[in-house]
Amino acid sequence: MKKNDFDDFEESTKFEVIKLENETKDHDRKKQIVDNLSNELDRIFSNTKKFVNDAKSSEEAEEAFDSAKEKADTLFERTKKALKDFRDDDRVQDVIDSINRTFDSIVTSISENETVQNVGKKVDDFVHSDNVQDGIQTAKRVTLDLADKAHDGLKSLFGSKQDKE
Repeated sequence: MKKNDFDDFEESTKFEVIKLENETKDHDRKKQIVDNLSNELDRIFSNTKKFVNDAKSSEEAEEAFDSAKEKADTLFERTKKALKDFRDDDRVQDVIDSINRTFDSIVTSISENETVQNVGKKVDDFVHSDNVQDGIQTAKRVTLDLADKAHDGLKSLFGSKQDKE
């Protein structure tokens, strides 16, 4: 890569960074990532220019330009991927917020719905009615009687001679 090509690459990269800065200005963490990218790119460009000024041959200079371009491209692509991951996280959070709002709306409408309230009251009235309560008490007594008979039967089957007398 020649110096003129490197200068063009530097300008276009800085322009892309400015576009990223505009896209991320409202998000502190994203802005910090772009600022770090900008600082690192400035360091790469200035170090490359210093090295090229001290280079002994045009081949060394071209290799330095190529290496710097490769590093800058890699850094820029990784930064764009990190920012995309943030955007994906933001989209997921937007969906979660939407689901939460919908759920809250459904719960509110159900709790305010007169039919649902009437059904709940009728179920409560039914469970506490005399017929159901009598049935529950009868079931308890029968269960206790059955348990007592089973206990007596097990005692007679497995108990000692003294227990049987």
